[in-house]
Amino acid sequence: WGHESGPYHPTLNPTGQGDTLLSDSVTFIPWLTAPPDTTQPSAIRPEPVRPVVGTWDLQAVFPNPFNNAFTLSLAGFTGNAFRLAMHNVLGQEVAELYSGPMLGGSYSFTVSAELASGIYFIVAHDDLVTESIKVVLLK
Repeated sequence: WGHESGPYHPTLNPTGQGDTLLSDSVTFIPWLTAPPDTTQPSAIRPEPVRPVVGTWDLQAVFPNPFNNAFTLSLAGFTGNAFRLAMHNVLGQEVAELYSGPMLGGSYSFTVSAELASGIYFIVAHDDLVTESIKVVLLK
């Protein structure tokens, strides 16, 4: 309109300092003089946020056997609910390695020096998929 007071119109906005409305075919609604009433409930409901679903695959763990540190290769990408943990042969979780989204690539992890030598499982899961890889820890 050219000015914050809006366009000039002889009856709808006589104090307007902006462009002059020379045509009655242009519908002019004066600027708000007060904030709009936002207390009324809206009939529009926000759509729920859908979680990002990943497509991923555990490729390899190396070296295997390992001594406190190993590298895990992951193909694809994961969603927010991705979790990587280490379990013993009884199925008990002994270490959480990672939680959150990941992009494909190689990731290095170090496990606690307090873990005993033995067979463990690296378990990766999200909301839809669970995969595991057997690893051997040697000290």
